[in-house]
Amino acid sequence: MGVEIELLEQVKAALGEIKAVANALNIEPDGSINVNNNNLAESVSIKDGADPTKKAIVDQDGRLLVRTQQAGTTETIIIDPNNQNFKAQVDSNGRLLVSAASGSSGLLGSVKLEDAFDSNKKVFVDASGRLLVALPPPSPPAGTTEVKRSKFNDVFGNSADYDYYVIPNGETLRIQKLLGSSEDRSKDTYVALWLDNNGDTPSPTQRDGHPNWVLIAMAFTNVSNVNFDLNEEIVGDGIKRIVLHRRRMEAGRRLVFARWQGYY
Repeated sequence: MGVEIELLEQVKAALGEIKAVANALNIEPDGSINVNNNNLAESVSIKDGADPTKKAIVDQDGRLLVRTQQAGTTETIIIDPNNQNFKAQVDSNGRLLVSAASGSSGLLGSVKLEDAFDSNKKVFVDASGRLLVALPPPSPPAGTTEVKRSKFNDVFGNSADYDYYVIPNGETLRIQKLLGSSEDRSKDTYVALWLDNNGDTPSPTQRDGHPNWVLIAMAFTNVSNVNFDLNEEIVGDGIKRIVLHRRRMEAGRRLVFARWQGYY
């Protein structure tokens, strides 16, 4: 009986410590995780568990540099390069889980992610609390065929230009990205990407696509580059086409660039 009482007292004490930590949890205005108010740690470095000389770094804009696994999705997985079973985890609220370096004493204070080699480079979050990361350009997985379709020339005033790509029969095309830009600051120039299921070609007066087409993405270019990450999968039947669409809605011709890329 005495042993049971002693164990209960130990459990009670442990629960008290957990409660104290939980009560101290809060988020700083800059998005960093504040575990308590002791301020014993200002930053946490992310290191390889097997090789502490390998440390996570961030770019000039404070984005954590990560490696992606290409699987036809937009999911980003942070993994240990020496052990593929070790992966970064998030809690039920989507927060990245971090741990203090071994040997540190006491509870953590404000936890901030920073470049392991330059402490002036901090990891940032956006207004909604999402971690900003820099992703490498999408590349097709090994054993697949890359598809890139680009157009760059003048589009005349109040006209449209269409580029058609027939999806090979039986192949699953995965569209990853749409890019576009135009010569001037006019908001009357746009680029769009369509799915043409039936081989319908618009007439010369149909400058905004064919009514039977399915819109995948579009953007007014407004001189600066637009860059969409996409995750569209379409099975080809020898008839379905992807249409790259450039449109001028006002007078005067302008140089307009557009490109989409993917693989099958």
